[in-house]
Amino acid sequence: MRELDQNKLKQILKSRLFSIPEEIRNFLPPILRSQKINWFITSDDDYFLLSFGDDSEQKRINENASKNLHPYPGLISKDDQLKTAFKINKAKNIFIEDCVVDNVFSFSPSKDSTIIICNHTQKLNIEGLGINSFVMKLGYLIFFGDEINFFNLYENLDDLIASSVSRWRSDYDQQSSRK
Repeated sequence: MRELDQNKLKQILKSRLFSIPEEIRNFLPPILRSQKINWFITSDDDYFLLSFGDDSEQKRINENASKNLHPYPGLISKDDQLKTAFKINKAKNIFIEDCVVDNVFSFSPSKDSTIIICNHTQKLNIEGLGINSFVMKLGYLIFFGDEINFFNLYENLDDLIASSVSRWRSDYDQQSSRK
């Protein structure tokens, strides 16, 4: 995996998420309305994952790292023969929200797909370690393939974040108009 350009990532986050004025942030997920927002990157040759969490999430990720576990055990399978909750190929801006996945992987190896993950609960019984459970408050998952690669990662991430903000804003406006 090539080295990520932290400045490009920060620029995308600032322009798409962090520059939204506080007085209109009501439409964003709670993690993005927090005073302190931690963001984490997990990536390899097959995918890129940008996730957001609080301090307890940072602690959980650090504990997993100390045990040589993936930051999000059970989220992404490397084996396409394993049973998974979602198999998504060549799809853009897919929204996965408020799901609970128990004792199967969430995502199979996918190609050329971008996914927004919101309030996703993953539970997996890891032999010798017991049940590992987490809630991904917000994640942007990009699977590489023939069309999406490291060179256009930032374009795809920018598009994915813009799509999520547009959807949240639209949902918020619809709810507000019903009141």
